Amino acid sequence: MLQPDTLIWVTGVLGAGKTTLIRGLCRALGITEPIRSPTFTLVNEYTIRQPPSLAGLPLLHLDLYRIETEAQLSTLGLEELLERGGITVIEWGERLPQLGFDYIPRHLWHLTLQPQPDDTRLITLTM
Repeated sequence: MLQPDTLIWVTGVLGAGKTTLIRGLCRALGITEPIRSPTFTLVNEYTIRQPPSLAGLPLLHLDLYRIETEAQLSTLGLEELLERGGITVIEWGERLPQLGFDYIPRHLWHLTLQPQPDDTRLITLTM
């Protein structure tokens, strides 16, 4: 269902499994290198290998946990990254409107992870 120019916000409390979920997404897209949390690097880039409709496009993995101001966000060059037409996955993406970011991609998905008492996760997808 993924298409070029898709922005995915992944939200949930600390430890909800956001990075783990993104690792699974990367594997499904044929990315074989280690998927590291971008908590400190802020942006990690990978090349999508499959399906053919996405092969060769970038998958950008960002983490906004440490971004607190619009000025900090602007240093990421997020709008330029999004214009590359790939898949952009942002942990703590719900912070974007609060930080004054109003770019509207062609496709926006919002994944919410909620830890459950039995150590499972409830995942809600809004498109």
